[in-house]
Amino acid sequence: MSQVKAKQLKLNAAGDILIGGVNGAGTVLPVGSNSQVLRVVDGNLSWVDNLSDRIVSADNASHVVASSDEVSITVDETLVASFATALAADSHLSVVADAGKITLEATGSAENVDLILAAKGDGDVVIGSSGSGAIQADDGYDLKLLGGAGAGNLFLNGGGTGKVYYADDATDPNKEIATKGDIAAAVGDVSVPVQGRTQFTGDETFALPASVLVPSVVVSINGLTLLNDKYSVDDATKVLTFSNLPYELDAMDEVVVLYDYVA
Repeated sequence: MSQVKAKQLKLNAAGDILIGGVNGAGTVLPVGSNSQVLRVVDGNLSWVDNLSDRIVSADNASHVVASSDEVSITVDETLVASFATALAADSHLSVVADAGKITLEATGSAENVDLILAAKGDGDVVIGSSGSGAIQADDGYDLKLLGGAGAGNLFLNGGGTGKVYYADDATDPNKEIATKGDIAAAVGDVSVPVQGRTQFTGDETFALPASVLVPSVVVSINGLTLLNDKYSVDDATKVLTFSNLPYELDAMDEVVVLYDYVA
């Protein structure tokens, strides 16, 4: 009776695994890396990355990876993945990779399907992980940035001391969107003027409020509006003086001054 000769297999490192094969032809699987797990691949055992935090599609085209502070969706550049959502009946989210770009699109039979990117609390939706980010409409179409329906405001913030431009970059200072403070520093107060009225008797000093806008002044005496060559207003003191009147004003005369001023 013939004897079966034992075959010796050497385990080279702690954690190596002896795997049985056909007709006793065993193999040695070297120990894997930290956090890897065993998985059957094409009928054979193999070490793979830990799947406890990953959802992998059947063809490995895409996966969703969750960590303690973020969830990322990865799509193979040459394949397409679609993810079912509950946003609306018969609608889903399509992620399409083609020609150097990835399209994230809401699809389905509904005519209008919203696509919402919602951060939690004071979290931000960040465009770009490094370098500059851009939001652009499709070629030939307008881009609208809207506040929320109702009383939602729209804020454009350059971030820190950064500015807001209507240009491709900050190289053209003439395309910077100036703040109210910037304009005030360049041209003075930009508050919206309001209309004022002051009434005097003819024997008073006609001192107008300091915030009067001199070019707006209109003067009438006893109900008759004067031509502007009959009076002047000192820009510094805002005092009204008359010239070339046919008579001298006294306490019986009513002088009314209308003007614009900054509140």
